[in-house]
Amino acid sequence: MPLSKDDKDEIRELIATEMKKAVKAAVNGVLNAPIQLHEIYTAMSPEGRQAREERNKLVREIGDATVKSFEAIEREAQARVVEKTDPARAERIRNFVPTF
Repeated sequence: MPLSKDDKDEIRELIATEMKKAVKAAVNGVLNAPIQLHEIYTAMSPEGRQAREERNKLVREIGDATVKSFEAIEREAQARVVEKTDPARAERIRNFVPTF
């Protein structure tokens, strides 16, 4: 069964949304990972805490960059779906990048 262009655009949007959710879940999994038994002594030391904080900072930075790229893909997919009925709104969707 061949898919229409509209179907492909909607599937693209769904995939981008799910990929973004998967990255967020993976980042949360890494940030909230339990301390391994063999690392308990070193993890509780000041050096261990500092190393863990540095790792968490790096994970957050990589996760944020990845999520932002998936959000751009998702915006483009949403714009493609909307473009057929409202081209002006599609351009607003493409150009709108939320900042917090």
